[in-house]
Amino acid sequence: MPLEDIAKEVGLSLQLKSNVILMVTTGRFSRDALIYADDMMRQTPLNIVTLNGRDLRQLSENPLLIVEILNRKARRVMELKNLV
Repeated sequence: MPLEDIAKEVGLSLQLKSNVILMVTTGRFSRDALIYADDMMRQTPLNIVTLNGRDLRQLSENPLLIVEILNRKARRVMELKNLV
């Protein structure tokens, strides 16, 4: 998924006054897209959760892994925002 897709959702989130964006792809996020998401999380109150094809494959095999995956993503966000 390219940076532009995440940037578009960041813009919409400002208009909708949301604080969480969930981005899902069956493929991979580009390196630029992940760097942009990290930058936006550091600079704004936004939390951007990215689920890629690997995450989706794991979930298709064991849906209960959603808890582990989301906890891992949440820890990463907290590290980016210096909350831990």
